[in-house]
Amino acid sequence: MLRRPLPALAAAALLALVRASPARAQGQEREAASADALAFEDAAQYLRGALLAIRSGRAPQATELLERAESRLLTRAAPAPVAQRPVARGPVGDIGAARAAVARNDLAAAEPLAQRALAEVERRRRARRRPGP
Repeated sequence: MLRRPLPALAAAALLALVRASPARAQGQEREAASADALAFEDAAQYLRGALLAIRSGRAPQATELLERAESRLLTRAAPAPVAQRPVARGPVGDIGAARAAVARNDLAAAEPLAQRALAEVERRRRARRRPGP
């Protein structure tokens, strides 16, 4: 399994934010508030955060961040017939499988799935940026 380290400063900031949760919030609300504080803008950032949470053994936060990454990928502009078909492959499928692994507390299985989803999201981003012929 290939692990790409986060830049040290980003990892430290992310870990501090992941650990900082409002004292009064409970359960899922606490995880949502923690993810809101991160203010990520794209699926890749949420996936990087989820990987850090998985590696830190923080299953509830990993779940929240995986859900947000999945939502970012599912929010897409597509023609009506295409938009009505569920997405079950590619990074969305990997994220769903990673969420299922986290739900059964199998973080070791979740990590490579999230890593593969991140690699595919980044590959697609690079492909979009390449100038045409």
